[in-house]
Amino acid sequence: MHRQTWRAAGAALVILLAGAQAPALDVVVAQGGSGGNAVTLTANDAKRLLDIAEPDLRAQAQQDPTVMSRLVRGQIVQMLLLNEARARQWDQSPDVMLRANQARDAAIVKSYLGAQTASPEGYPTDADIQAAYESNKTRFMVPRQYQLAQIFVALSANSPHAAEDEAQRKLRDIRQQIAKPKADFAAIARRMSDDRSTAEKGGEVGWLREDALAQPIRDAVAGLPDSATSEPVRMPDGWHVLRLLATKAAAPSALADVRDQLVRALRQQRVAQSERALIDDLLRRQPVQLNEIQLQNLIAAKPSSP
Repeated sequence: MHRQTWRAAGAALVILLAGAQAPALDVVVAQGGSGGNAVTLTANDAKRLLDIAEPDLRAQAQQDPTVMSRLVRGQIVQMLLLNEARARQWDQSPDVMLRANQARDAAIVKSYLGAQTASPEGYPTDADIQAAYESNKTRFMVPRQYQLAQIFVALSANSPHAAEDEAQRKLRDIRQQIAKPKADFAAIARRMSDDRSTAEKGGEVGWLREDALAQPIRDAVAGLPDSATSEPVRMPDGWHVLRLLATKAAAPSALADVRDQLVRALRQQRVAQSERALIDDLLRRQPVQLNEIQLQNLIAAKPSSP
């Protein structure tokens, strides 16, 4: 199936899930193979596929046709491979049958546990989220931030000596102009910086987190007072003359910025606690007994010849 067709299939399913002008559930949204090996996927099949997908993947597919297309395409490919495997009686292998049974049993157990331990509606409450935020503020620290401007002199690492000499002359000129009384860094940047995207803004780069800066840049600005200018910093692309416009100290992220993260963590924690409680209760009612001696003998035994 062509790429555009896959995208159309994905878009059709997104529309179906949105409930707007949804196609009939038995319409074929994807197909593969030919003749007796042909496989098809209806809108209803794809919807069921979404229903059992992981929550994050389901949310992405409901918003993005390309994600829906990849999910549908992957299912068609699996169906085609399954047909080939069955044609060669691969499914009759004892090893494959054992693995298939284990996978089926694991799916049943996962579904059962999920149903028994799902977080209740409305959890976590606003109070739960606020409490988790207060007790974990140090985990949500935003590093120190710098508001920077720059004058950039382009010079690649393998430039000839003549280009290096010219860059040094330009740097000397820039530094002399910056050193003048009442020098206007922004005006100098607009006139002399080789990075036109920032030059047009008076050299302003914007706010950058300390941990996002290359080490030489970080070292150059870390000790500067606000409104001071650094010595030229050599980077692989050239020389950077940096002006520190302002600094923000490290501080906790706002609750609004980490709320979704906290909700996911609290719900996952609640599910994990419920699973442990359910399994502990099961083991109290139905204890497990191990024959450790026989297990050790099994481990020590030599593997049988094929």
